[in-house]
Amino acid sequence: MEAIVQIASLLTSLLVIRFLPKQDYAWYSIGNSLQGSLAIFSLTGVGTGLIPLAANTKTPTELANVISSAFRLRMILSAMGCLVAMPIFCTMLYDLECPWMTGCCLIAMAILSLFAAAKRQMIALPFSLRGMYFFPQLENLLTSVIRTCLTLAVIAAGLANSVSIMFVAICSALLGLSYLQSNVCRVAVTKGKSKNEVSQKLLRHFWVGLPSSLTYLLESQIVLFLIAILGGSNEVADLNAITRLALIFALPTALINSVLVPRLSRETNLARLGQYWISSIAIAFGIASAICVSVYLLSHQILWFFGPQYAQLSMELIAMAILQGFIFVVNVMQVPVVARGWVRATWARPFFCFGAQAITLFFVDVSTVIGAISLMAAGAIGNTVLNCFLLHQGWQGKGSLTSV
Repeated sequence: MEAIVQIASLLTSLLVIRFLPKQDYAWYSIGNSLQGSLAIFSLTGVGTGLIPLAANTKTPTELANVISSAFRLRMILSAMGCLVAMPIFCTMLYDLECPWMTGCCLIAMAILSLFAAAKRQMIALPFSLRGMYFFPQLENLLTSVIRTCLTLAVIAAGLANSVSIMFVAICSALLGLSYLQSNVCRVAVTKGKSKNEVSQKLLRHFWVGLPSSLTYLLESQIVLFLIAILGGSNEVADLNAITRLALIFALPTALINSVLVPRLSRETNLARLGQYWISSIAIAFGIASAICVSVYLLSHQILWFFGPQYAQLSMELIAMAILQGFIFVVNVMQVPVVARGWVRATWARPFFCFGAQAITLFFVDVSTVIGAISLMAAGAIGNTVLNCFLLHQGWQGKGSLTSV
C-alpha cells in the first residue's frame, strides 16, 4: 500500500514539473516551501516530545489530553511562525515577479495545508502507537490517488498553474483527513483537553529543541532565498525539480516513521534497541546505494520525464541523488534521537550546521543549482556530526531531558 502511495506521489510530481511553466513552478515551489517551513517550526517540541509522552500514557483520556495539548501548541507556534516567515516569502515571490493575487492565494493555501498536516499528525498518532498502521496508510493512499487524479484532470482541462495545483493538494489532503477522522472511534480515544502539565513538558522540549529546529528551517530556506535573490525563477524551478528526487526515498522513510519510531519509543531492552537500530542503518545504506547507482545510470531517462526544459541538469541530478541518499541514511541513524527524546544537546546544532555552510560559501556560487546543492550538503554534514554526538550521549543515558 505504501508503495502505491509513493508511486502516486512521484507521478503527481512529475506531472507538475513537466506541465507547469518554469515560472509557475517556481512560484508553486515557494508556496510549498512556506508550508514546509511553518511545519518544521511548529513541530519544535511536539516532534521530539509527543511520541515519548504519548507512549507512556496509561488511559485513553491521558492520551487524548496529550494530543490536545500538542495540537494547541502546534497552532500557537504556527501563528508565531507566520509573523516571521510571511515577509521573507513575500519578498521572494515579489523578486520572482509573482502577481500579488497569485501570491496571496499561495500563502493562504500554504497556511491551510499546515493546519491539515497538524490535524493529521494528531489523529494518526493513536493508530501508530497501537500498531494499527492500516488506517493511516489507507488515508495516505486515498490522499495520493485523489491528488493524482485531480492533477490529471486540471492538466487535461488546461487549467494547470501554481494556484490550481496548490488547491488540488489541499483538497486531496482534506478528503483523506475526513476518512481518518471517521475511524477515530476504533482506537478508543476520547476528546481531550489541553493540560498545563503536558504543555509544560512539551514546552521544555520546545526550548531545548528550538536551536535545532531553527537550524533545520534556516538551513534549507537560506539556500532557497539565496538562489531566488541571486539567481532567478529558472534556477528556483531547476533546484526544486531535482529536489523531487527525494520522493524516491519517501517509501522507506515513511515505513521507518510509521513502524520504527513507535517501536523504538516503546522498547525497554537497550540490547534489542541497539539491534533494531544497527539493522535499520544497514538496510538504509543498501537502499541508498542502489538508488544512487540507478540514478547515475538512468539520469538522462529521468530528465526526459521532467521535460525538455530540464534536460541540461544531468550532473545536478546525480549530485542531488548522492545528497538525498546521504540524508536518508543519516535520518535512519538518528531515529533513536526522536523516538527516545535524546535532545538535551541540540542547542549546539546551529554552530555545526551554519559553521559548515559559512565555510562553504567561500568556495561555491550559490546563484547556481550545483552551488545550492553544495551548500545543502555542507549543512547536512554539520548536522550529521552533531547527531553522532547526540546518539553517543543517548546510549550513555545522558541524552534525555528526564536524565537531567
